[in-house]
Amino acid sequence: MIDTSRKIKEMGCAVLKLLPFLSFIPPIFTLYLLEPLSFEYTWKGRTYYLFFMWTIFLETILSWNTLEIKSWKRKSFRVILFLIVLLLPTIYVLFTNFVEFYGYQNFNAFIVALARKCGISGEYFTGKMPLAIEYLIFTVIFVIIILTFYSLRKLGKYALSTFLLGLTGFIYLVDNLFPYGNLVPLQMITLLTAILASYVLNVMGYKATITTENDPIHGFIPGLSVEGLKDPYGRPYPGSVWIAWPCSGVDSLLIYSVTLLMFLKGGGLSRKQKFFFFVFGAVATYLLNILRVITFIMIGTTSGVGSKEWWRFHDYYGPLYSITWIVLYPLVITAAHSLWTRSKRRSSPSL
Repeated sequence: MIDTSRKIKEMGCAVLKLLPFLSFIPPIFTLYLLEPLSFEYTWKGRTYYLFFMWTIFLETILSWNTLEIKSWKRKSFRVILFLIVLLLPTIYVLFTNFVEFYGYQNFNAFIVALARKCGISGEYFTGKMPLAIEYLIFTVIFVIIILTFYSLRKLGKYALSTFLLGLTGFIYLVDNLFPYGNLVPLQMITLLTAILASYVLNVMGYKATITTENDPIHGFIPGLSVEGLKDPYGRPYPGSVWIAWPCSGVDSLLIYSVTLLMFLKGGGLSRKQKFFFFVFGAVATYLLNILRVITFIMIGTTSGVGSKEWWRFHDYYGPLYSITWIVLYPLVITAAHSLWTRSKRRSSPSL
């Protein structure tokens, strides 16, 4: 009888630890039912939510033995608070899509109208403002859930998922506010990206040259002019493939740097190990983005610039290069550190 009650208690504790993860399943599933195509885009889409869910689950499993739910009693205020907080993601999705707001069809329509009034140029960028806000609100809600369930100290256990979600929303927001590469500080790295991609393409046999554009609309944008580029109809493509800062690897490096620095705060690694893992991962993240640009060019020489295959890679498969690496790299670090520790124990003389 004692063993049975203990098992029930352990199962209940396990379910409680998974509640932050489970609380985002209904809203994400609802968003999929409302806009299934939004999950077919990585850049300015909702595919990153799937990586967000994976990182929550991963961080919960890695921190399982250190997570202690705050004590609570049935029919107490804390239980009601827990339930309300867990429902916040779903409430936000239902509110933004189904509740009329200030005379607009819903809150998302209000955000689009507000973006137009604020002078954000282009229907594409104003139309993507609700998505950027959605990412940021989900981040705030997730932080509230963790703080309600645990404590401020335990928030660091979920650094990867928190910053993955928050920085994605921030990057989308910045690109909407400063479209066409107009944010000069972030454009600086694009030239290096173009140079490295051009060098590799020339080594591979493609004749690539670097071009630049600097005008009031697009700002400073380097590009690649490659012999053999085609348009969607198979004719020679006369222009260059321009590289704005979201395509240059800035976004992935920002997400990588913040998330990994937070992840490396714990884990029992020495300073030298942390430095090595961070630098190695940063270089790998940037090189993966160079590979993305090169693949992008190669598709332009086969299927054509502006073809369905071109945009499919641009909006979905290309961003997966870096983000897949970023969310899997902590597992690589954990496995490598575990193997190194075991090896050290075996090699040390026993007393």
